[in-house]
Amino acid sequence: MGGNLIGCNVLKYLYRLKNLKITLVVSRYNDNGSIIEPKVWNASLTRLTLNKNLLLVQPKSPRNAQFIYDIQKEDRPDFIVTAGYDKILDPEILNIPTIGTINIHFSPLPKHRGFFPVVWSLLEDQFAGVTLHWVNNEFNSGDIIDRETIPITADDTAYDLYLDLSKAGLKLFKKNFPQILQGNTSRFSQDETEASYHAAGYPFQRIIDWNKNSENIRRFIRALTFPGFESARTFYNDLEINILQPVEVQFNTNGDSRFEPGTLLDIQPKGIFVKTADGKLLIKKMRINKSVVIDAYKLCKLFTLKSGDKFKSFENLSSDGKLNLIVH
Repeated sequence: MGGNLIGCNVLKYLYRLKNLKITLVVSRYNDNGSIIEPKVWNASLTRLTLNKNLLLVQPKSPRNAQFIYDIQKEDRPDFIVTAGYDKILDPEILNIPTIGTINIHFSPLPKHRGFFPVVWSLLEDQFAGVTLHWVNNEFNSGDIIDRETIPITADDTAYDLYLDLSKAGLKLFKKNFPQILQGNTSRFSQDETEASYHAAGYPFQRIIDWNKNSENIRRFIRALTFPGFESARTFYNDLEINILQPVEVQFNTNGDSRFEPGTLLDIQPKGIFVKTADGKLLIKKMRINKSVVIDAYKLCKLFTLKSGDKFKSFENLSSDGKLNLIVH
């Protein structure tokens, strides 16, 4: 059960194993098989499954009675393996395999259970990680089989980190799965005192808080830079502006300190300079809503932004009565 690059690579590995039968593949509901390139992050598990002539189902919800019946009518599996699957499994499904369900999660559990673990790792930590664990009725809280951490570099975006963790996840799975089949792998419970959980939804509604320091804002922008997904955003009048990596931290110069955070200090062909709590940021790439990414300099000229104009944070939107701008 899975999707994207990690799901495809795990299926390829399992398919090559001898004395192992894949009874069913469950792909994400929104995977229509259109991603032809097999090495991109959102590679199609649907296309791969059909190419290998394996049985495929794509339920809109795994709680669907027909879906549960489809699984139960097949040979009862020893294992269910989930890798990149985007739904929570019903206890009735977890009771189907004779041995258990194994999941690959992109965080060093018990930290960052739940949604967007890659984003939260980038926001809060110096290391990211991947965990292979047993699945129980609690979200990402089952016993750990193995885990691995990788450092977060100064320029990593969520996209960069996701690709690195996809490689690490496959390596971790291949290392442990033979022992799992033999029933001699180790397992240990998670330390609940170290646990953190994040619900569905983007952190802080993706709104940049210009009152924070430059490195904090730059990290926020990096964490929300991922092709095909929403980016970090700010507001100018009624205009929503998305900001993407690369962003450079700059030191204050004479006269900058008299401006409030969020103020557009200067517009140059190489980018625009925006005041933060402790300095300023050089921003190079921007986007209006879901339009194409363009140079920040060109965007400012297009919408006649000038030095002294100010971008708004959440607090400014609240006081201006413009919360309708962030409601979806």
